[in-house]
Amino acid sequence: MPRRRALLCAGLAILFAGPAFSGFDDGLAAYDAGDYATARDLWISLAESGDARAQTALAGLYLGGYGVARDFRMAAIWFRRAAEQGDAIAQLNLGELYESGRGVSRDRVEAWRWYSYAARQGNDWARNRRDSIAAQFDDAARAAARARLNAGN
Repeated sequence: MPRRRALLCAGLAILFAGPAFSGFDDGLAAYDAGDYATARDLWISLAESGDARAQTALAGLYLGGYGVARDFRMAAIWFRRAAEQGDAIAQLNLGELYESGRGVSRDRVEAWRWYSYAARQGNDWARNRRDSIAAQFDDAARAAARARLNAGN
């Protein structure tokens, strides 16, 4: 019986050692080595299963065109998935996409909202961007922004 268990464990180790089951850190190591295609391959299944770090990393590949065609729309999709889970880096980047209108319709109120979420988590860059946009709002835009922020909580 112990031998059968050892063989089963060894078989599972081989099954789960393949690239489809490699972790986020393996993708990060591939990315750091400049092997963006491998990083994408490692992160895609994690991202599709809801891993916010992998979603943010995958979005970054699309944003920069690393190992994939540069695609701001796909970057926005992946950043949104992670941002909705509370990932501050994804929230910041989604705010930047809304502010610039890359991959999404330009919407400064929506940019302000995502920057606000990231700023609440202590992201200083997001706080600065949020405050810069808010300084340009009139009273109506400020009220609309606060309403949208509160509706999103």
